[in-house]
Amino acid sequence: MKFEWITDWDTIWSKDFLNRWHRWMDSSDKTHIFFNPDFCKVWVDTYKDIRTIKPLFCIATDKNNNIIFLPLVIWEKDWKSAFEKVIIPIGYSDYDYNSPLIIGKDINFDLFWKQLIDSIFTEFKNKFDTLEFTGVQEKYISHNKDWIIDDICPIIELQSFNSYNSLLKSLKSKERGDINRQTRRLKEFDNYEFKVYDKTEVEDAIKMLPKILHHHSLRWPNAYKAPNYHYNLLHNLLPLGFVHLSEIRIDNEAISWNLSFQYKNIYYFYMPTYNEKYKKYSPGKINMFLALEDTISKGFSKFDMLKGAENYKNKLPIHENKVYKLILYNDSLLSKLKRQLLNVKSKIK
Repeated sequence: MKFEWITDWDTIWSKDFLNRWHRWMDSSDKTHIFFNPDFCKVWVDTYKDIRTIKPLFCIATDKNNNIIFLPLVIWEKDWKSAFEKVIIPIGYSDYDYNSPLIIGKDINFDLFWKQLIDSIFTEFKNKFDTLEFTGVQEKYISHNKDWIIDDICPIIELQSFNSYNSLLKSLKSKERGDINRQTRRLKEFDNYEFKVYDKTEVEDAIKMLPKILHHHSLRWPNAYKAPNYHYNLLHNLLPLGFVHLSEIRIDNEAISWNLSFQYKNIYYFYMPTYNEKYKKYSPGKINMFLALEDTISKGFSKFDMLKGAENYKNKLPIHENKVYKLILYNDSLLSKLKRQLLNVKSKIK
């Protein structure tokens, strides 16, 4: 395989390369929203102000002219982390998928990963301490035994259902009854409303964002939220139609929100939350089912529930979608010393 490496942001954000990148996204049937260039720029613009990240974008071309695109960055940590340098995929833990973008077919992934790793260790050996490939879907990994399961992203294959009612019928009767009952209870409130923000309502969506993040943090207090990341998502991607933001309102108060993504006929269920005060009405669940109803009516192919095997997902007609990670270490003396320092620090804590 032939490897091309791009290591400066000016080239990456140039008109010529962005056009190339968009063409790959448009022509590939093996892609996901997270490596869309507009999506990636949101992440880079967020993190460039709080971390030192340098691009290491890989473009691999095989003998059949198939292209494998994997945008990586070198994250240079500070003294608190022993100045460790880590190669990670763009988006890293903020992205549920970091699978490479494939343009072509019949890719030899064993060959790709082996030669990619060899190329990194040969050309960039002095520029990193740790190499992490995360969020790679099972169909894209090699047979290297060091790949381990990173997480599970359950998926609903919407094409299996010819209507929303057919999806409801696939549920257990108790679950189906609860959805209908809670929907009726919510609609009994005065001024019940289900609102979806459209492309022109960016300012209104941003005004609602602090409330969304507040209630999300109450439910998941340990979930890291990079400063301005969700603001940038709404500001840059809602006008493009990549972001879906909906809310349930009762008595003129928003009580449940669903911040998700949509791209190439796939819906990505990303960040649902609700006001705990109204928990007994299951507003989060109802908001999710309203999204399911909407995506089925619009002919979406998949409802991707992204990372996490929460119990509520198991009540739905899902299939498992495993993502994997592979972590490798530089064997240089300096890199070993950094790891020893970090190990000692972790034990002291």
